[in-house]
Parts: sequence; structure tokens; C-alpha cells
Amino acid sequence: GSAKLLDWALREFENKTLFKAGETVEMVPVRMGKQKELPVVLEGDLRLTVQKGSADDIKVETQIDLPVMAPVKKGQKVGTLVLSLPELGQFERDLVAGADVEELGFFAGAFERLRLSIKQMLDR
Repeated sequence: GSAKLLDWALREFENKTLFKAGETVEMVPVRMGKQKELPVVLEGDLRLTVQKGSADDIKVETQIDLPVMAPVKKGQKVGTLVLSLPELGQFERDLVAGADVEELGFFAGAFERLRLSIKQMLDR
């Protein structure tokens, strides 16, 4: 009956927490910000129930429009986490800023813009 089915499910499947809420998924560069990098996080825990042994087949990919421009507010959506699972296909979760990043002040900002334009000229 259903008890046997439950036993089988418990034996065959496991719950994986891939990321905890607020855990840094990736550090991304920020332009014109007082901090140069921003931790990118998920708002909630990311848990999956997968067949035992298939957790290694999960592909995790982040899609973030770079560069992120300051100012950034904590909790602001900055990208998407895409998970690909062998049996279940793909699904997506929002990636959000894990911290506030203030914009550089006017003078520091002007200096940063100058630095970037010089770098572009040198890179040509």
C-alpha cells in the first residue's frame, strides 16, 4: 500500500538544499559603486527533491546583466538562477542583491568615469 510507496520514496529520493536564503551565490562587479563587488543571493532557501545520486547532474547557471550599475538596493532583482535537472527540465529563481551599494559621490564618480574612458581608449 501507500506505506511501501513512502518507504521507496524515502529510500530513492533525497532533499538537497542547494542554497540557503541569503547565502552568496556569486560575487558580481558593480560599476560606479562605493563597493566594487556585490553579493548575489536568493530570497528563499533553494531545496530540491531529487533521485539519490542524481544531484551531481544538476546544472546551475546564473544569468546576470553585467555590469551592475550602482546604486543597488538590497533585495533588488539583478538576475536569474537557472537550474537544469535531468528528469525535471529547467526552472528559474530570481537572484537579488544581497547588500546595498551606494553610488560614488559626484567627484569620485567623475573620476571613475574618466578612468573607464581612459581604459577603453587603451584597450582599443
